[in-house]
Amino acid sequence: CIEPDGAIWDFQLRNKTLEYLSFAADNFRNSSQPFFLMTGFRDPHAPWAAPARMYALYNESQIGVATQKVLGIGSPLISWSDQLSVQLQNGSRFEFGPDTAVPDWVARDQRHAYYAAVSYVDEHIGAILDRLEREQLTEQTIVVVHADHGYQLGEHGFWEKKSNFDLAVRVPLMIKAPHKPASFGKTSSSYTELVDLFPTVASLAGIPVNQAGYDLDGDDVSQLFEFPAKLLKQRAYHQYPACGMTRFNTTRAGCNNVPKDEFFAMGYSVRTPEWRYNLWVRWNQSTLEPVWDGEFEQELYDHHGDQSNAVSYTHLTLPTKRIVEVSVGAVSFKKKIV
Repeated sequence: CIEPDGAIWDFQLRNKTLEYLSFAADNFRNSSQPFFLMTGFRDPHAPWAAPARMYALYNESQIGVATQKVLGIGSPLISWSDQLSVQLQNGSRFEFGPDTAVPDWVARDQRHAYYAAVSYVDEHIGAILDRLEREQLTEQTIVVVHADHGYQLGEHGFWEKKSNFDLAVRVPLMIKAPHKPASFGKTSSSYTELVDLFPTVASLAGIPVNQAGYDLDGDDVSQLFEFPAKLLKQRAYHQYPACGMTRFNTTRAGCNNVPKDEFFAMGYSVRTPEWRYNLWVRWNQSTLEPVWDGEFEQELYDHHGDQSNAVSYTHLTLPTKRIVEVSVGAVSFKKKIV
């Protein structure tokens, strides 16, 4: 919705971040003490909030809509969940489902609000980087920008996140390490997961956490800043639970605030350069482990040629066999359903 700067939490957070950054810069100059500053903007999380100038950046009539507006043929219903109400700023609500999309003009209205919110965050980030420059610390500061999840805006008839679909799972990740010139302006095809951020940034900062005996889930991929073309990882993993169900062939309810001993199933996902494979298995509510020898649902999505976080997928109907193999060049992923 359109709101003035002063009424939006992110604007207040931006100002507080600038205040803290100036304090940290002064302290660094006076004591040489390094600093760590983390800011988490709420936008573009729904409900989207941005001032009118952000909405004015986009012509709503020219905003595209999803190519695949409903759940793909053959995709299991467990892959889909109604996790967000679609409504206009005046409160009007529009129903949608796995086989029913909202009208295109409503989708454009919602996307307009989302785009405005994204641009608003971009403005906040720019203000922070400008302050870093003004404090003459740009060349001494590692900067990391990332999101915690993706978002669907009508693709597969789905709105928001909370799924194993590619658009919900993939996130932007940008890191500037000013002491690593080989990385300047470069992108990497090597897969990176958010759990890799801590060991990677620590390594870039000269903090040897991997040698301190910590049990870390992530990998240090700082080699990419010296060799951007290197492939350190060619797959990434994700999981999301299913709640509010009694059988597989229904859509999921929300899992917010649901304890893990009440999950119905767990959805596991692996992404390789050209494929995404999702597997849903029953969840043992007593042992809190997946039931590998029980009933299951699976999805395989073809991402050959994807260069832009694809919104149009080809769902492949899989044979009910015990081994699924996806070959990507020399990489072979096998998921055994015991």
